[in-house]
Amino acid sequence: MILSHLNYLAVAVSTLAYFALGSVWFSPMLFSKSWMAGHNITMPTDEVAKKEMRKTMPKMMLITLIACFVAVLA
Repeated sequence: MILSHLNYLAVAVSTLAYFALGSVWFSPMLFSKSWMAGHNITMPTDEVAKKEMRKTMPKMMLITLIACFVAVLA
């Protein structure tokens, strides 16, 4: 198999580091406000929109984690 030579521990650590860096990068501490302003995105203010965001966030984070894993493999 082509991927049999990989160090899977290194791939897992790299994936988590990549994901963590992205989480900090797009956090309110750093660049989330400027990124949202650049993409004309506003934070939801009503409770229905906030509830929907909380509902979809775990799925989005899982997809992002899988994408990070694929990027690390590449």
